[in-house]
Amino acid sequence: MKLFDPKMLKNKVEECDIIQTVLPYQFKYLYDIKPEDKPIILDEYNVEYDLRKQIINGFLPNQIDKESLSDKICKIFWKKEKFAVENADVVFMVSKEDKNRTHELYGVPKSKIYVIPNGTNIPNSTITNEKKENLKEKYKLKNKKII
Repeated sequence: MKLFDPKMLKNKVEECDIIQTVLPYQFKYLYDIKPEDKPIILDEYNVEYDLRKQIINGFLPNQIDKESLSDKICKIFWKKEKFAVENADVVFMVSKEDKNRTHELYGVPKSKIYVIPNGTNIPNSTITNEKKENLKEKYKLKNKKII
């Protein structure tokens, strides 16, 4: 069985209650094949358009017209992301800044965008080396690296 067989994916989409996709790249395909009554959630780690623009500008050689080429390339990202955030039933972002930027960039109502921050607050972590060693011993992981 092929993992990405379109028929298999369509069957899986029809079986589920909610569709969740990460980032806007596969959103249109899933949106087009999903039954009308199934909600679709877009989960974004950042504002893809801004990130891609930053990356592209950083990698383009200085000899070319960065602004013009970057705008042409990034327009593709902008269109994909705009379609996704406009057509998703719910959008998850990891920060208030990304939520505000998505609203500003695409005019999507803020009420549709929910912030779910990353789950670990390293500076406030209470895992000391002693606790870590005790846990390793408890779970018989004494000389193992753990994450």
